[in-house]
Amino acid sequence: MIGRYALGISCAAVLSVCAVPAYAQQNTCSTDQLNMPSARECMRLQEQDLLSKKENAKTHMLICAISSIRCCLSDGKGHLSDCGPPLDTSKLDADRKKKQEEEDKKKQEAKKKEEEAKKKEEEAKRIAAQKAADPKAGIKFECLPEKDGSKYAIKVYTTNSSDTARTCTVDCAFTRSDKKSGSTKCPDVRMNAHSPRQLMCTDWGGDRTGPGPFTNVSAKAECR
Repeated sequence: MIGRYALGISCAAVLSVCAVPAYAQQNTCSTDQLNMPSARECMRLQEQDLLSKKENAKTHMLICAISSIRCCLSDGKGHLSDCGPPLDTSKLDADRKKKQEEEDKKKQEAKKKEEEAKKKEEEAKRIAAQKAADPKAGIKFECLPEKDGSKYAIKVYTTNSSDTARTCTVDCAFTRSDKKSGSTKCPDVRMNAHSPRQLMCTDWGGDRTGPGPFTNVSAKAECR
């Protein structure tokens, strides 16, 4: 017979803290304690005893203390015998805490990745909206002075690195050799998306541009 305070609990408390089958379960064992292999085995034996109950036969019973469990035989009158060695369960709280910390860390990492993905998505939307608002976004225009023999010319080059095809009119402004301002225009230049740098127009001078060489050349454009 086990004394009044055996296993760190009173005999009066034994019936309220032991695990019984699901159909009669009223216990204070923790979930982690009940999930231990030795606890599950004790409950299996208990259920087996109850299903094949003989008169005055003893029944296996799981006894849970704060930091240990053990499997005993009960005569149904509060008397325990043949108790197995107590199994320390104090580290279950530490394991559970560690597991919770790992889960919290994973959640934080997942949240961080979600926030980063959201930022990238918002940035992509912002860039797309900017491009839609600015038809010249991603397009480069160049008005370059060149010479072929005795002739001076203004050549217009374009590059389209955007995802959208555009039609643009390029205006070139420059200073002529007589120090006067000159200009020439390259109208309705059609550029496909992701077009490499290419020559669009050449103005060889004459009455339209005035005398060369040309300096201080600049370009501006309107696109649609």
